[in-house]
Amino acid sequence: MRVNVIRNSSPGLFNAMILPEMRESTRSWLEQQSTRSFEGLSEAGRKFAEMGNAAYQRLTDVSIGRQARSVVRSLAGMLGGDRIQPIESYTGLQMARPVMQQYIMAEPSYRKLYHEQRCNGYSDSYVDLEPGRVGEAHSVYRRVMDTVLVDTPTGWEVTMYPDELQEWERALPPDEQKVILDAWSLVQRAIGEGVDPGDIFNSPL
Repeated sequence: MRVNVIRNSSPGLFNAMILPEMRESTRSWLEQQSTRSFEGLSEAGRKFAEMGNAAYQRLTDVSIGRQARSVVRSLAGMLGGDRIQPIESYTGLQMARPVMQQYIMAEPSYRKLYHEQRCNGYSDSYVDLEPGRVGEAHSVYRRVMDTVLVDTPTGWEVTMYPDELQEWERALPPDEQKVILDAWSLVQRAIGEGVDPGDIFNSPL
């Protein structure tokens, strides 16, 4: 068994290793979230936000990202790739591993179909720990949407969900939230085209 050893690694490299590869669209989304978060803040709040923005800049350093992506690809191959990662096709949704399944099944419109027994919903592998709960009533949805800025007809809004995490849960960093939100958009498009995003056999809805 081959073991990859990283010598003289920085804290930034370690942080980047445990996160999914950051695409340009994700980087742009994070920058927009950061910029809009400054609006309406007090002086103290602005300084706090600046500290967070500086930490984000360290995380997205190009040299660190280049090293980390290589390591992540190796680890994904050894561990089966069961992690939060970008999905770019209906086939990718249908073949999603258990970790991504939990987040895909939190998308409200598909979750509603699942509870109405109108879709497959990864029937051979997905375990619904909160049957009947959709949207804000569902803890996984709340973790995905926690502190995410949303464009509404009345302007930009953000909701914080101060849930106490269970032992098997963890807070999602912004780039992973964006990966999941992109998957949700793909789920919504699949539903609109009558494709079941959670059926490995590509059955119609």
